[in-house]
Amino acid sequence: MLTAVSTFFGLLVAQDQLEQSEEDAYQKTREQATQVTLWETTGPVLDVPLHADQLHVANGSSAPITSVMIKFAVRVSDSSGSTVKSQWSAMTQMVGHIAPCTELIFQREDMLIRSDTSSELVPVGKRNLYVEAIQVRFTDRNYNRWVRRDWRLIPEAEEEEMPWVTTPKVRSGWAEPRRKPLSSCGSG
Repeated sequence: MLTAVSTFFGLLVAQDQLEQSEEDAYQKTREQATQVTLWETTGPVLDVPLHADQLHVANGSSAPITSVMIKFAVRVSDSSGSTVKSQWSAMTQMVGHIAPCTELIFQREDMLIRSDTSSELVPVGKRNLYVEAIQVRFTDRNYNRWVRRDWRLIPEAEEEEMPWVTTPKVRSGWAEPRRKPLSSCGSG
């Protein structure tokens, strides 16, 4: 009887150690990816306070990330008389890679959107603008694919695409990011 109890508790300890080992391995796999972030910043746009007009994507790790694809939405409003017309544009940016300790900044003055009347890209100009971060997809140094959405970080294989992002009725756009070094950088 004592042997059976001893064996049972030995199995419980082994199971607990295995689970802890798997959790440690998963955390190590996520280490670099957790240091990739995206966010919007706000500022006055046409005297309207608190409109997000920049998108930031940062690689805070000490290793590059590759195959970087950033998705964000831009709402542009045109005001004609007492009517304000607003339209969303979905933007997908392929930026290749982001170097270690580097931030990309997409600014309103660098943004182009598809024209209402033609297929050409035109500057956003001085129209009211709101930027919303959707996601950044990337490959870490161990060739793992990740998707970062504000507070969520998940393996790309587990991500479901939001249907409105791929709808053909939404105008497309483009923005050339500005790059700047981060003041502090992680070790992942």
